[in-house]
Amino acid sequence: PKGALPTEGTYVRYDHGAMIGIVALEAHRAGAVVVGEDLGTVGPWVRDYLRDRGLFGTSILWFESDHDGDGAPLPAERWRQYCLS
Repeated sequence: PKGALPTEGTYVRYDHGAMIGIVALEAHRAGAVVVGEDLGTVGPWVRDYLRDRGLFGTSILWFESDHDGDGAPLPAERWRQYCLS
């Protein structure tokens, strides 16, 4: 709220299964595409959860590199499915 400090905020937790279901249903009705924000503070399972439901996640090209090789940017054929970069 206006005048409040960032340290006075909190994360809101909710039933993610129910929320994803509602968002997906409403997107389908509207002919829209859902892009989930799965960067940073979400658990590593979120990317798989979104993908398994046919929902897009997000990736930042800068961080999409070959961590097991020379660190070069990943070629497009190695990018994950269902992702908006």
